[in-house]
Amino acid sequence: MTVQLKKSSSAASVAITVVDRQAFQALAPKLPAPTRHWLAAVGFTGAPDSHALVPAADGKLGQVFAGVAHASHPFALSALPQALPEGRYHLADDGLAVDDEAAALSWELGAYQFDLYKPRKRPPAELLLTPSPAAQRGLALATAMAATRDLVNTPAEHMGPEELAKAVQLVAKQHGAKFKQIVGDALLKQNFPAIHAVGRASTRAPRLIELSWGKPKDPLLSIVGKGVCFDTGGLDIKGAEGMRQMKKDMGGAANALGLATLVMALKLPVRLQLLIPAVENSIAGNAYRRRCVQDPPGPAHRDRQHRCRRPRGAERRTGLCQREQARADHRSGHADRRGTCGAGCAIAGAVRQAPRHGA
Repeated sequence: MTVQLKKSSSAASVAITVVDRQAFQALAPKLPAPTRHWLAAVGFTGAPDSHALVPAADGKLGQVFAGVAHASHPFALSALPQALPEGRYHLADDGLAVDDEAAALSWELGAYQFDLYKPRKRPPAELLLTPSPAAQRGLALATAMAATRDLVNTPAEHMGPEELAKAVQLVAKQHGAKFKQIVGDALLKQNFPAIHAVGRASTRAPRLIELSWGKPKDPLLSIVGKGVCFDTGGLDIKGAEGMRQMKKDMGGAANALGLATLVMALKLPVRLQLLIPAVENSIAGNAYRRRCVQDPPGPAHRDRQHRCRRPRGAERRTGLCQREQARADHRSGHADRRGTCGAGCAIAGAVRQAPRHGA
């Protein structure tokens, strides 16, 4: 974590004065003349995502001025962690009051790098914040989004159905949730043929992953995420360009797991059910053949713009639009289906609609 929650945040740390253009125009005449002249010389105006380093009398870094679009923006401080010199910083009182949640979230997102294979060139700068429910909420949101990004960024060689199941199992263990999975030919015995059909050609067994958490009396929230860890198209083979980013075809599952993690971290009053059909759609003699599973009649579901469309590719064949999804919808008070999308895109929206316990 590059955000540290400490009661005394100003000791041995550099102050960051946060401003927008309007706030900087009001603050500039009140600044000491040397500071005002320095900022004018480096051209700092409070523009969003800009910053200026102001030296102290001894030549060391004395203060930072940071420009933002507005103080509550979810990426307000994201330009700073990897741009500022290494060290500890705190938010000054003479600038805009940045919401603790936005400060923690934006700083952590700005510090994110996928460093599983290539180490960072340098550690990001650290931000010290006074402990508060809002700051803790921002850190929980950032943690879920970073984990989602890590899953999507991991190459398919190291992120198959089994590895995805292990990621869910780890999250379940961390939050005291129940975990189970139906693997390989057991899918046929338990009447999940569509998941099996898509994944049967791979040497990596297909599976239906389930995580359950919460109290029985609470309303049921079912989250379903598409977990196609790599999609060749089966015998309806994709071209090279279409296959280039197919490691991200499990982005819906990663996003669903991130959202489920956040629900549990915030202890929302729901009975959570996470379902991830996880497969690798490969090519072999027993691979899925086009039209082996008949399309459902008529418009199947709607996309984010609410335009009717028929299900696509492996999304159609993994059963998210067929029997498995109907079964989940029937059991749930609410079903949230996640297809492939940018990591964390739905998490931020969901947390802002959730009740703010302790805030």
